[in-house]
Amino acid sequence: MDRLLERDPAVRILSVVLAVLLWFLGMNQQNPIVQRSFTVQLVQTPVSPGLVLMDLLPQSVTVVVQGRQSIIESMTEADLTATVDLSPATGGRNRLPVEIGLRNRAVRVVDYSPQQAEATVDMIEKRMVNVEIRLAGNPDPDYVAERMRLSAATVEVIGPQSIVQSVSRVTGVVDIEGVTSSVVRMARLRPEDFAGREVRDVVVDPAEIEVTVPLRALPPSKTVPVRPLLTGVPELGFRVMEVIASPQVITIRAPASVIANIESLSTTPVNVHGRADSFSDRVDVVVPSGVVWQSQSQVDVTVTIGEDVVGQRFNEIPIRLQNLAVGFQWELEPTQVDVRLEGRKDLINKLTAGMITAYVDARDEEGHPLGAGQHQLIVKFDIPDGVRIIGAIPYQVQLTLTPRR
Repeated sequence: MDRLLERDPAVRILSVVLAVLLWFLGMNQQNPIVQRSFTVQLVQTPVSPGLVLMDLLPQSVTVVVQGRQSIIESMTEADLTATVDLSPATGGRNRLPVEIGLRNRAVRVVDYSPQQAEATVDMIEKRMVNVEIRLAGNPDPDYVAERMRLSAATVEVIGPQSIVQSVSRVTGVVDIEGVTSSVVRMARLRPEDFAGREVRDVVVDPAEIEVTVPLRALPPSKTVPVRPLLTGVPELGFRVMEVIASPQVITIRAPASVIANIESLSTTPVNVHGRADSFSDRVDVVVPSGVVWQSQSQVDVTVTIGEDVVGQRFNEIPIRLQNLAVGFQWELEPTQVDVRLEGRKDLINKLTAGMITAYVDARDEEGHPLGAGQHQLIVKFDIPDGVRIIGAIPYQVQLTLTPRR
């Protein structure tokens, strides 16, 4: 057989082909060709100068590769790259091809998706924007903050055109709580839209500025009571019971020579003429000349009006006997009473002893006439309306009844 192979070249070639075929058949059985999917993060190249990438979709690409099983199984996502070149992109939305790269040339890309990426690109804009500084807190009460000075009244805002155009102002905050001397602070700047919301993804240049807040010492202060001024008189029989201002005290500032002579502040007149009911009114505070500041320019004045009540005593008012049963003689001890009354002044001034009736009732609680004997009875009175009894001496008397003969 060996001699046959040596003598015939065709047989030798056929043997080699058969051997190769057998090798491939063995390889396909032991190490077949397979496919596998990988998820690869999409990498982009920079955009052209003057542009900025706003958004890129997708973030990843699905890649299907094919090759021998032993090679495919040893592969990872790091063996593939998915790249989109953004250098051709212009402002707006751009659709650009995705390129797949392989580290191992023994495998090949069968398919990948998506094959295009969508890049949203914007122009870079620079715009000058006004700076607004806000003071936080208050200085010491004896000082006032004057107009602040800024190292820069405007600053540059840099970023995507669509975002930069939404910036309405740049703001900063300087804390002056409790300070007693001029303040110099570095204020960090915050880009804001018209509604005061922070605008992100832009750069403020410079990011902070120097703010100087001068302080000025105020004149001396003093807290003094408010004295409401009344005019007129209430309705007859009524009087002003109480007058209260709210607030009851006001703090003022004035030069020392002026403030030393101020012990209280009055109000503009509050008219009580003809009033019979309580009321409140808002009135101005009268500020003396030389006062440069006051904590309140108006106060609420509450006027309480009540009856002008006085008392009056009447002595030796005769005590009458009422509802005596027929057939009895009677005797009262004592026969007179002293009485003290109270009421509105105008009514009391008109009252006379003749307008007061004192009496005892010769009936029991059930309305039956009293019989013979001694009875202790409470003295009762008839008096004009608007007047009341506040005391009587004695408040009861002894009634003695004896049958007539």
